[in-house]
Amino acid sequence: MNETTIFITIIGLLILVATILILKNKHLKEKQTELDIVKTELNTKYEKLLKEVSTIERVAYDKGYEDSERKNKLTVRIDPIEHESGSNWWIVNNKKIEIGFEYSLLYDNLPLDFKPSRHIIKSIKTSEINEENLQKIISGIETIENLKSGTFLVNKSIKNVKSGLLSKFGKKT
Repeated sequence: MNETTIFITIIGLLILVATILILKNKHLKEKQTELDIVKTELNTKYEKLLKEVSTIERVAYDKGYEDSERKNKLTVRIDPIEHESGSNWWIVNNKKIEIGFEYSLLYDNLPLDFKPSRHIIKSIKTSEINEENLQKIISGIETIENLKSGTFLVNKSIKNVKSGLLSKFGKKT
């Protein structure tokens, strides 16, 4: 074989390979176009399906909500409270006032919890001195002081009690 024949054969093969590649590329472009069309159609159908599902879910939610409003037997009862407590000592009277509310969860007007939940919003504490009883104690101490007898040894401690009471409750001798 001579060189020209080999050269022409190689060129012929190159042209054949190029033609095959061009045809294959054209075929791939056609397939890509078909694939893009199918993707667009699928996306359109998918969005339509999502809208339908969303509509169906919304209708079901609205129906359920309306049904529950009609059948709802759960209620909450809220009551204001004011609780007053205190302790009365002979000299000091303490008082505590709590203000707040209680609430109970009811089903068909029956309580679900037998002890309502209690929330205190404000608590006020006061202390008052019982002036009358304080004066009785002081006058009793003064009476004891006036009984000064030789056998009475607690005179200083009684004076200390009197001065302690007077200083604690704001009175001066």
